[in-house]
Amino acid sequence: MEQKLLNLKYPQAIVFDCYETLFENSTEDWIITFGEIIKDLHLDIPKENLWEKWKFHEVNFRKNRTNIENFEKSPKFINYRQAWTDCFKKVFNDLNINSDHLRAGFLASMHMTNRPVFPETLTAIPKLYGKVKLGIFSNADEEGLQPLIKNSGLKFDKIISSEKAKVYKPSSKAFLHIYKKLNVKPENVWYVGDHLYDDILGAHSVGSTAVWINRKKSKVKTTDEKPDIIIEQLTEICKILKKIKNLNPKFNDEGLITAVIQNQTTKKVLMVGYMNNESLKLSLKGPDVWFFSRSRQKLWHKGETSGNYLKIVDVLIDCDGDTLLILVNPTGPTCHKNKESCFDNVNHPSEFRKEHTPLIIDEIFSIIQDRAKKLPQNSYTAKLIKSGKGRISQKIVEESGEVAVALMSQTKSELSEEVADLIFHVLVGLQISGIELTKIWEVLEKRKK
Repeated sequence: MEQKLLNLKYPQAIVFDCYETLFENSTEDWIITFGEIIKDLHLDIPKENLWEKWKFHEVNFRKNRTNIENFEKSPKFINYRQAWTDCFKKVFNDLNINSDHLRAGFLASMHMTNRPVFPETLTAIPKLYGKVKLGIFSNADEEGLQPLIKNSGLKFDKIISSEKAKVYKPSSKAFLHIYKKLNVKPENVWYVGDHLYDDILGAHSVGSTAVWINRKKSKVKTTDEKPDIIIEQLTEICKILKKIKNLNPKFNDEGLITAVIQNQTTKKVLMVGYMNNESLKLSLKGPDVWFFSRSRQKLWHKGETSGNYLKIVDVLIDCDGDTLLILVNPTGPTCHKNKESCFDNVNHPSEFRKEHTPLIIDEIFSIIQDRAKKLPQNSYTAKLIKSGKGRISQKIVEESGEVAVALMSQTKSELSEEVADLIFHVLVGLQISGIELTKIWEVLEKRKK
């Protein structure tokens, strides 16, 4: 999780969506409920079929209930019970089924009163309660939302349903309604939800910080509203708040703070510079690093002359608050002497530098990625990439066999050579499959037990 924490403000309130944010609301559970509806109404239709036909009408209701271009022109508000009952009526008419659509709508509404809580919800909400104001605004009916929260034992300062407010997200009125009840301004609120349209777009429409809970690790499309913070578990909010509380940059008497620049991929220190408050703000806006030049006494956009920019990945601060660590992806040499790092001093003997470390894997992977982009002639790596997954897979199998043979019969140096060949070809395979090394490190981290 890469968050530019220095650019975030500690919230006065955090408001949550409910279903699929705090509580589960899966398609699988809905299909089970539809099986119960079929049994209750003595229908002769597979539950999956009834669900699909009902969902078609339900999705149309969701699409048309809010006029995103002009919320004032949205259709007259109807609650979920009524909308779902209407959907059952349409399905029964489509299938020529003579059944009780009112009963079906009631049973579907009761489904919302008994949803499983995400385990992390039971950890995160009690930790947050009392530190900031907590609220819920959910597109839901009162008869479903209120019993669900009450039976969970979780505490919130305000719980508002769309039925009570007579408005659905992403309408700005929905967010302003709950904020007014909490007595907070929109810019001082974090809104947490699982839906990029209803939750993230809606939160941004009133100037709130939008937090996307992305448990399924979905990709944000170019047409989607971009969240300010992305988390995979609610407990991450507690960690982020703790970090923000501890982030308080301490500028020296000259109004400057030291900034250490480190390559995100290789972890190599590239340079040390100084930032004032303005250059820090410019850096946090991204995508490039800005410094304050002490010799010229002015702002310095690193790379504007040479073309070798430092693309910001993350900003960290030390325990004393007087030094920043800026993680970057450089577009070229960082040093004005055309060296990768300002610390690449040829006068320093190599024994003082740790060249042979696990970080070499990151460096080689970075080179492989560069070869994949440029595909230079006379490059074995480029040729291998162009040959495709089939050939790369074949090479990995060959190298694996050679490692096994070397393990049983050859010297340590020969085994080292074969292992290095295998690692290289695996890295090429990862690159062509679009898998970052960080994903591998995450899996290995879990296997330390």
